Amino acid sequence: MTSSLAALLAANTAPIVRVLLALAVVLALGRLVGALFVRIGQPIVIGEILAGIALGPSLLGLLPGELDERLFPDEVLPYLSVVSKLGIVLFMFVVGLELDLGVVRSSGRRAVIMSLSSISLPFVLGAFVLAPALFDRYPSPEKADGTAVDLTPFALFVGVSMCGSAFAILARILAERDMFKIPLGATLVACAAIDDIVVFTLLAVTTAVAGGGGFTGVLTTMGELALIVAVLVLVVRPVVARLVLRPYLQSGRFGAEQMAIVFLFLMLTAWATAWIGVSELIGAFLFGATMPREPRTAGKEPELFTAIAGRVEGVSVQLLLPVFFVVAGQGVVLGGLGANDLVPALVVVAVASFGKFVGGATSARLTGLPRRQALAVGTLMNTRGLAELVVLGLARDTGVISTKVYTMLVVMAVLTTTMTGPLLRLVYPDRALRRDIAEAERAGSGAATDRAVVVVRDLSTAEALVDVAVGFGGARPASTV
Repeated sequence: MTSSLAALLAANTAPIVRVLLALAVVLALGRLVGALFVRIGQPIVIGEILAGIALGPSLLGLLPGELDERLFPDEVLPYLSVVSKLGIVLFMFVVGLELDLGVVRSSGRRAVIMSLSSISLPFVLGAFVLAPALFDRYPSPEKADGTAVDLTPFALFVGVSMCGSAFAILARILAERDMFKIPLGATLVACAAIDDIVVFTLLAVTTAVAGGGGFTGVLTTMGELALIVAVLVLVVRPVVARLVLRPYLQSGRFGAEQMAIVFLFLMLTAWATAWIGVSELIGAFLFGATMPREPRTAGKEPELFTAIAGRVEGVSVQLLLPVFFVVAGQGVVLGGLGANDLVPALVVVAVASFGKFVGGATSARLTGLPRRQALAVGTLMNTRGLAELVVLGLARDTGVISTKVYTMLVVMAVLTTTMTGPLLRLVYPDRALRRDIAEAERAGSGAATDRAVVVVRDLSTAEALVDVAVGFGGARPASTV
C-alpha cells in the first residue's frame, strides 16, 4: 500500500494538482485527529497541530518511500506556505477582533497584576536564564549574508515564546467548566486580553530587533509602527465605522460590500506592518483590535462581531489553519533529538510551566484570591496553543532559532496546553468549583433581597432605628410596622 501511494505521489503532475492533493490530505487528517482529541477532552487545535507534525519528517518521513517529500515536494511547499500565511493573517485579525478593550479598561488592578506577573516571570526566565544556555548549546544558523545570529534576538524570541497564552483555548475551558459563573471567569478573560496586548507588543519589538539595523533602526521601526496605530485609530476606524458599522446598524444586514471593505483595510494594514519590517501578523492583529464595535447589549454577543468572525473563521480555521500546522510541522524533527537533547527539552518545558504557573498563581494569591482559585489561575495561564506557533513560526522564518530549538519549543507548546485541562481538575476539582458557584449565586441574589428587621417599642423611634440598620448592613427595608 505504501509503495502504491508513493507511486501515485511520484506521478508527474502540475504543481496545482499536487497542492490540491496535499490540501485534501491535510484537511482529512486534521479533522480526524482533531475530532479524536475532542473526544478525550482536549482542544481540537491540539489534534490539528499533532496532525501537522505527523505529516512532516517526524512521522511521515520515517515511512518507506520518502512520503513526506513526495506529498510536500519543494515545488509545492512555497504555495502551501503562502496559503498558511494568509490563514494566520485572518486568524490574527480574529484574535484582535475578540480583544474587547472595554473589558481591559474595566478589568481592575487584580487582572492587570495577574497578567503582567504571568508574563514577566516566564519572559525573564526564558530570555535571561534559558536562552543563553540554549544559544551556546544549539547555535543558530548563519544569516543569508554569512554573519552569525546575535544572542539578543534569540533571547527575545525564547522569552516571548515562554509568556504567551491562548485566549481561545482558555475561554473554551472556562465555558466548559462553568467558570464564567464566578467572578474569576471574567477576571481571567481580562487577563488573557491583556496578555494578547503585551505579548504581541513584545513580538513586534522582537521582530524589529531580529530585522537588524541596530538601536536606531529599532527605534525607527517602532516609531513607524506607532504611526500606523495612530492612522488606524484616527483615520481608518472612523472610515470603517461609517462604511461598515453605520449601514449595519441602520439595516441590520452585513453584506458582501461591507465584508470587502473589512478585507481591504485588513490587507492594507498587514502590508503596511510587513513593509516596515514588523510582520504582517502584527498588522492584522492591530486592525482587528481597532475595529469599531457596535453598542453592547447585556448578556448578548454583538451581532456584527459574530457576523464578521463567523465568515472569516469559516475559511481561516476550517481550511487555512490546518495548512499552517503542516508548514509548521515541516520544521519539527523529533527524530533529530537524541538522548543528549532529552534533558534540555525537559528543562524548556519545566521553565515554561514554572514561570507561567508561579507568576500567575502567586500574584492571584497576593491580590486576595482563595488558594484553589489562585492555583487555577496559574494552571490556565499555561495554555499556549496556536499563539505559540505564531511566535515560533516568525522565529524560524527569520532564521533566529535552529531546528532542534524550534522542535523543543513546539513540543513545549503542545505539552503545556495539553496538560492544562487535567491539571485544572486536579488543583481546582469540580466539588470546589460547585461550592464557589453556589456562593457566587447566593451573593448575587442576596444583594437584591437583603432586608433589615427592626423591633421597636415606640413608633416615634422606628424611622431613626431603620436608618441605622440600613446604613450598617446595606439592606433595604421592605416596610415598617
